[in-house]
Amino acid sequence: MIVPYCLGRMVADRETHAIPVIILWGYCCLWAVFEILAVPCIFYKRTLVELVRIYGVAVAALSFAAVLFFREKMKEDFASWKQGFSKIRLSMAGFFAVIDVFLILAQAAFVFLYMHEDADDSEYVVMANDAWERGGMLITNPYTGFKWENATLKRMISPFSFWIAAVSKITGISPARLSHAWIPALMVLLGYVAVFVALQLILSRSWEKKEEGYRWLTQETTKNLAPWLAIFFFSLLVIFGGTTTRSYGSMLLLRAWQGKAVFCAVLLPLILSEMILWGERLMGQEQDSWIAALIRFLILCLASLLATGMSIPMIPLLAGAFGVVYGCEWILRRFR
Repeated sequence: MIVPYCLGRMVADRETHAIPVIILWGYCCLWAVFEILAVPCIFYKRTLVELVRIYGVAVAALSFAAVLFFREKMKEDFASWKQGFSKIRLSMAGFFAVIDVFLILAQAAFVFLYMHEDADDSEYVVMANDAWERGGMLITNPYTGFKWENATLKRMISPFSFWIAAVSKITGISPARLSHAWIPALMVLLGYVAVFVALQLILSRSWEKKEEGYRWLTQETTKNLAPWLAIFFFSLLVIFGGTTTRSYGSMLLLRAWQGKAVFCAVLLPLILSEMILWGERLMGQEQDSWIAALIRFLILCLASLLATGMSIPMIPLLAGAFGVVYGCEWILRRFR
């Protein structure tokens, strides 16, 4: 968690001191860096060992730069975290926060302890295991076992399986064990952090327009309670949402080691949050730097491309939909 935190501190919003959110951005950075390095290595038929060495040097250099240039921000993060724990009081928001944390940790433990086998194992896990054992990437067809003469472009530009193989090389854990235990548990935690960020952003904006509280709840209590209450009901939907292979619950709890599941469960909520903030910048309500926002969006695009080729059409469609909505609002405000 130290390396993701260091990388995440470089790109996360300067006002953000929530360490889980910073770690989430750190993993997005790790995926973006791997995408930049892996695609040329695959095209030029370099080995996984060479890619791991380059990747390790790049990540180490970025982590060192983060500690060097952002150490004051890191001190602020831990001071804010310590101060937040000292201010914990018995409240409804705290009650639901404890329940939510328990449910999330229980789901992470479940996917870690109980392996779910999927038909996609025949491609994703086999590709990662083949690269881990033989060193080559996209050399063997995972379905036939023969030499792969013409691998598709989609597999070349979305090599999430090789990121798992690279992590296996670094940690010494086999790709199969990593895919069916460690990666799912990690993605459950990151997925809920991403969803919490999106829900907190949406609900906090809703409560800001209210002048009074609701019944016996004050405005501040309502604002703090809303995200935790939303996560509670969302968690129940995830737990009982495995009725189809395409539900969010299935993606997060059963298929989290697949790139497309990582995109849907982890990256997509973060992309939606960034697009909401982009709309607020367009309306003049958000003062964050446009350059920092562009860097974060580029990192999300690269991380999504690593996860799945499905992100190539989906991100422009989402950006276009948000652009139309906020563009219409901007025009109405100008001519009102």
